[in-house]
Amino acid sequence: MDDAWEELQAAGVPDGAPRPAPRGPLDAARLRRAFATATSGPPLPERRRETLHAWLAAFRHHWPARFSAVLGDDGDRALARLAATPGDPNRYLKLRRIALENLAHLL
Repeated sequence: MDDAWEELQAAGVPDGAPRPAPRGPLDAARLRRAFATATSGPPLPERRRETLHAWLAAFRHHWPARFSAVLGDDGDRALARLAATPGDPNRYLKLRRIALENLAHLL
């Protein structure tokens, strides 16, 4: 799971200490595997749920075709599950902005 989470962080999930923006191109197959691994096990801790929610929302909103091509229905289902248990709206907005910036360097 930690390896999968590190892959997600490399793909722009804004978790942990501030770091330089990731550089592309995005490896869709690696991302798909990491996402499947991270979301198929036990429930994620709250912090990871918040960061993944913000990243998925930014990805789907700004690059919907690429989101569908890379994560497909699994991404939509995960986003719906994560959105059903929202956290702090201000933290979400901050994380989504960071996720958007990170994704812009990769996609």
